[in-house]
Amino acid sequence: FASLPANFTPGKRASIGISVTNRGNTFANVRDVMNLLATVGGENIDGAEIDLGTARVSGRLKPGQSRIVKANVTPPATLLPGSKLTPRATLNVAGDNDPTNNAIFSSTPIAVV
Repeated sequence: FASLPANFTPGKRASIGISVTNRGNTFANVRDVMNLLATVGGENIDGAEIDLGTARVSGRLKPGQSRIVKANVTPPATLLPGSKLTPRATLNVAGDNDPTNNAIFSSTPIAVV
């Protein structure tokens, strides 16, 4: 993740920045949707996963080139303060021989206030 909010407020929009890098040796023509999810822990439902929405990723990336994709997400209004969300994002690129390298996980949970 390139940028994460300091905290989440239930029902309020927050912005997340995701770095997308072409680690292949040819140009990548990307026109896909990135799925954004989060694992919930703390005061709410431990281990449950919620859908934070999607982000559109499009463009042409040279080998080794990166781009920051901004996504606006809205945590559910039902989340309780004290919960912690750990975001993850998955991009399914058509024709990619190794889809296991298309997912990222935050190493730090974000508090719900």
